[in-house]
Amino acid sequence: KELPNKNDLLTRKSSYLPMVEVTNERADEEVPNPGFRDFRYGASFMWDYRPMIPQLEKDINLASKIPDSLYPIKDRDKLDDPKEAHMQLTINFYREEKWGLLNKSITLYEKKYGRDSNAVVNEFLKANALLKGNIAKPNRGITQSAMVILSNIKEMTTDYELKASILRYLIQYSVDVKDHVRTLELSKQLFVEARGEFDHTLVIQSALTILHALAELKQVEKIEEFLSDKKLAAILPAQMGIAYMTFALLSKGETKEIIKRYNVVAKSLAKPIHPAILYNVAESHFRHADFAASIKVFDEFISSYSYLLQAPFARLRLALSYELMDREIGETLVLYKNAIDRSTDPAARYEAKLRYVALRIARKMNLTEEDRETEVFLEQSPDETKAIHPELKKLLWLVRLRLFIATKNYEKALAYLTSIPLDAIKPAERRVFEGDGAEIVFGIIKDAHLKEDYAKVVKVWEVYKAKYEAKVAKNLYLNFVVCDSFIKLGLYKSYDRALDSFKSVQADEPRVFPIWVERVKTTNLVEMVEELSLIRMVADKDWKGASDKLASFPVSLRDSLNYPYYRGLVHFHQKTYTEAIIEFEKVLIKQNSQNQLTPRQTADLLMGYVESLYQLKDQDRFKTVVRALSQDINTSKSAPILNVSERVNYLLIESFAGENIPEWKELEIMTKAFREKFQKSPYTARIGYLYGVS
Repeated sequence: KELPNKNDLLTRKSSYLPMVEVTNERADEEVPNPGFRDFRYGASFMWDYRPMIPQLEKDINLASKIPDSLYPIKDRDKLDDPKEAHMQLTINFYREEKWGLLNKSITLYEKKYGRDSNAVVNEFLKANALLKGNIAKPNRGITQSAMVILSNIKEMTTDYELKASILRYLIQYSVDVKDHVRTLELSKQLFVEARGEFDHTLVIQSALTILHALAELKQVEKIEEFLSDKKLAAILPAQMGIAYMTFALLSKGETKEIIKRYNVVAKSLAKPIHPAILYNVAESHFRHADFAASIKVFDEFISSYSYLLQAPFARLRLALSYELMDREIGETLVLYKNAIDRSTDPAARYEAKLRYVALRIARKMNLTEEDRETEVFLEQSPDETKAIHPELKKLLWLVRLRLFIATKNYEKALAYLTSIPLDAIKPAERRVFEGDGAEIVFGIIKDAHLKEDYAKVVKVWEVYKAKYEAKVAKNLYLNFVVCDSFIKLGLYKSYDRALDSFKSVQADEPRVFPIWVERVKTTNLVEMVEELSLIRMVADKDWKGASDKLASFPVSLRDSLNYPYYRGLVHFHQKTYTEAIIEFEKVLIKQNSQNQLTPRQTADLLMGYVESLYQLKDQDRFKTVVRALSQDINTSKSAPILNVSERVNYLLIESFAGENIPEWKELEIMTKAFREKFQKSPYTARIGYLYGVS
């Protein structure tokens, strides 16, 4: 299907997820799991599980049974007849397990009497002898030779009992070796023979085997055709026809029809309901995104049939349904743990591990050390490695990538993403990786921008913008950061090109998913463009132009643009310190949550504020305010703010030293701390002097 827009990042292989319209009422609702991102940020790839084929009961245990257990070899009565006497001798050799003498006796009989009416019995004895001697130490070649002999006898004999016994044995062998084509062929022969003899038991048995073989061969239309026989449907075991019907319909993806038919007969079905009916109906509800109904039916399946091979997948679907419905996280994690601990299927177990880790790490916002330790679940046991199929491999790629993103290891995330063969996966799934890729690139660029590594910002942008950012909806703040970096580097031609490109996305839909990296600026495009023009004037030290620009802004625009910050900066550089202090204090009292200052801007604000206070010569106010500020500044981990710390502490010391009667003990403590912290300061000589005097 064609993707309608770049925000529509599909995560399903097939079917669909419910679309929820966001209204004001819904927006005000309490978030079910605060502290967690929504399902789309976890292990969001899903695929359809195979429909469950009704289990075929084992007819014969070939490891201990041979054909004569179905059709016993009878002793001969007319021993006066030389032929009959010879046949009884051969039968005696068989019973005594004298295989060499048995073969000689059969060979001698055929030389004397040719291949007469006893040829069938002799061949049957040969086949049984081969199989009986092969039970203790099975040899595949001997077994196949016996099966060839039995197949020949089947064609030779007109005895229904013998033919039916041989067909049953051959069918069981074909079932055991998973030769579904041969199973189907032999079962049809048995069905025809049994129907002709009105053998009710074998008609049912062969019919069930035919249905099973058709299911394994995915011949859905033939299953439906076979079940359309009303006489047959009437004699099949209760619920078996419905079970195969659910398999056939689910194989064709007709989930609505399964649900519709099940709802009609559900109340009349005797408990426990056939496992294939429950499993296929539950899977239909899941594919139809009716997760509440899916939970109910899967829960019933697990309660009654936890020993079946499909139980691990049912447990996994149960946990996934809880996650999709955004049920309480603790409950969902317990269900995933159950799916891991109780799974006998390595593929189901590893999928449960991936979804568990994604929920604990990728979706969680504030990680603990205990959360991070669950990453060990990504390691595979040998059987899990063998069980990984293409869909599971893509889920592994997605989860591992998102663990890097969630832990803010953007460089590792980018390296890992480039190793994934995106061109080999479906467009809808590729778009999920590209969306995450755009956020990874933004994370790298944002970190570089905050660390004032503007060259890296530009380099990463130029290398990856076409590969990831251009494939998804626009990130306005990323474009703002790139333009700002060009200004800081003095590359104004590149800035003009970037700005033109930025303005051209005005009609585009902004990105709403994925949002892995926090945006410190959420203003609209027009407001960002206006702010960039101010930033360029500041970079050019065009304080008059900046002042005029600020004066032209309407009141409605001023809150969005950090108006007091830029006004304070202009007043400071124009040496109108009182006005600068007033504007800077507006920012310090109330930060703009939609347009947060960068560490560099915060450092410039603090420096301008402290310098303005210092220039006013109001020592008491200066000392009170700056001492409080210096405590906050000294605990900051931001390099630009820490750089300001040196100048702020120096001015604070000078304010104490400039008093008529300095507080010498306080001054001694301050100068000593300064010398220890800023050993290469340009103020070292002055501080050393004040330390000595104090």
